[in-house]
Amino acid sequence: MTRNFKTTRGEIDLVCRHGDDLVFVEVKTRSAVDVVPPAEAVDARKEAALNSTAQDYLDLLDRDDIPYRFDVVEVELHEGRIPRCKLLPNFFASA
Repeated sequence: MTRNFKTTRGEIDLVCRHGDDLVFVEVKTRSAVDVVPPAEAVDARKEAALNSTAQDYLDLLDRDDIPYRFDVVEVELHEGRIPRCKLLPNFFASA
């Protein structure tokens, strides 16, 4: 697993494997007072940056045959309670 993979084009919070797939994970955290779900912060601009950064990661591996996907993990913080985490697999398609 890789954390906080950075290039000039962006950053990916986590890169990990799930079976044969390489998974690029964006983690979005919000407090209970926020009205929109955390995943809504992953807009078209963020998707484009994640796609570009993922391509940089794949270029480092020098392999174009690895299946990959983009997941989002939502973390909601509630004062005095255990944080709620939700995995949203295949949140958006690769470019």
